[in-house]
Amino acid sequence: MEGNELEKEIFSGSEESSEQLDDSQAQESRQPEEEHVVLEWEAPEFVFYPKDKFWYTIATLVTLLGALNAYLLNNILFATLILLGGLIVIFTAGRKPDLIPYRLDWRGITINEKKHRFFDFDSFWIEEKKNGNILLLSPSKTLAQQTVIPLGDADLYAVQKYLLNHLPEVPDQEPISQKIMEYLGF
Repeated sequence: MEGNELEKEIFSGSEESSEQLDDSQAQESRQPEEEHVVLEWEAPEFVFYPKDKFWYTIATLVTLLGALNAYLLNNILFATLILLGGLIVIFTAGRKPDLIPYRLDWRGITINEKKHRFFDFDSFWIEEKKNGNILLLSPSKTLAQQTVIPLGDADLYAVQKYLLNHLPEVPDQEPISQKIMEYLGF
């Protein structure tokens, strides 16, 4: 009997200490995140390229010729898909970018209120470009997509210095799909 009572005391003591740890962790998580923010900036979600009438004319012609070609090859479904895709591109081409807030803190990076932890990434690279500097974050998962973050007016040195505490800096390039979209004016 005495052994059982001793075990109860030992286990109840360990429960109390784990409860104390849970309380201290809960207090830490209740602290406002603003206390831990290292850097904040805003940047447009993409670089906007104004399109003139010539661009819209070419886009319309390419869409119509592609759909006509598919129709002549007796592929009505593909012709419809080309028409719908072309119309979506033409109607959304003039959309102006929204300003997206970015926040770098001790947990990771927050993009428009969506948190990304540092352990989701293997490395980072800052690429200086004429139309705006970008931060490239390489994912740790094999099939995950590279994250491209415009730096806007953020201090490049401060971003680099802080990220070096959490991730290695490895030279990288932005995805080819992004380069193609920029070349086409998106």
